[in-house]
Amino acid sequence: DFVRTRRVGLYKKLAKIKNLRAFESYGNFVLVKILRGPDARELRVRLMKKGLVVRNCDTFKNLDKSYFRFCTLDDDANERLIENLREIYQEVK
Repeated sequence: DFVRTRRVGLYKKLAKIKNLRAFESYGNFVLVKILRGPDARELRVRLMKKGLVVRNCDTFKNLDKSYFRFCTLDDDANERLIENLREIYQEVK
């Protein structure tokens, strides 16, 4: 199935980004916790400048500004998002 295949690939790539933790999902959204680095509000602003959108989850019950979610898209969009997340969160000092 299209969504499941893309989601599994995204989890494998997200697992390699040391300052992020992705949570297992059964839908087309992926929930991610920021362990260290810019919060989800700042991330959203940075990514929107590059034409990418994530949702800040600080208004969700039991979540805060360290959580964001995004929708699985086509391979090109997913790869652009992963590359940007690597740049932002692998480099955190």
